[in-house]
Amino acid sequence: MGPPGNGTPRARALVRKLWNLRLQSVRRRSTATPSSNQNAQPRSGRVGPVLSSAITCGGFSLLSDTMVQGMELHSAKRLEHEKAYDPVRATRMFGFGFLFYGPLQHFWYALLDRRFHRRSYFPHFASKVALNQVVLGPIVVMSVFTWNLVLQRKAHQLGEKVKKDYLASVVNGWKFWIPAASANFWLIPLQKQVFFMSACSIVWTGYLSYASNLATDNKKVERSNRAGSKA
Repeated sequence: MGPPGNGTPRARALVRKLWNLRLQSVRRRSTATPSSNQNAQPRSGRVGPVLSSAITCGGFSLLSDTMVQGMELHSAKRLEHEKAYDPVRATRMFGFGFLFYGPLQHFWYALLDRRFHRRSYFPHFASKVALNQVVLGPIVVMSVFTWNLVLQRKAHQLGEKVKKDYLASVVNGWKFWIPAASANFWLIPLQKQVFFMSACSIVWTGYLSYASNLATDNKKVERSNRAGSKA
């Protein structure tokens, strides 16, 4: 080192340089902390979005079945058939949306968004719409048939139900869901897709509820008609 007189400016310059480096380090940590928290937050809060999707879908499923039962009651009253609101059936549809359909949609749309993340890129858009109809649609139809029959202790009727109504339900689903899914994947951000599709499913869940309970209701009508004819 040189004499004290020559070393003082160098020491000051060194201290100033070290101070600037420290400030830069503090700034980097302060700007990195929010992003790291944002990256860590989905891991600790995954239950929240899933539960929100479940509640949304379950609520819409309950509303849909209630509306369908209202229409069925009106039709039965006009035809002078005895029919009452079935709260157990409505609860079954709520359970289907809350425990199965809502969480399934949450993870399904997240998977599609990861695999095909370019919304305005037509091959990605078309792939999501096609997979939604070819994979998700048939699974949901089979699941709702199975859900309702098993909970009614009529699982032995599942094979006959599938032969009679499965293909028609899937095809009708394509007619409804292809336009709805196209709007969903093209216009709706990922965070709102479950809500949008659940809102659309008010119509579709109502149809599934009607279709999955069709055989049971027809048999009830036949039994009541036979009892009336015997009387």
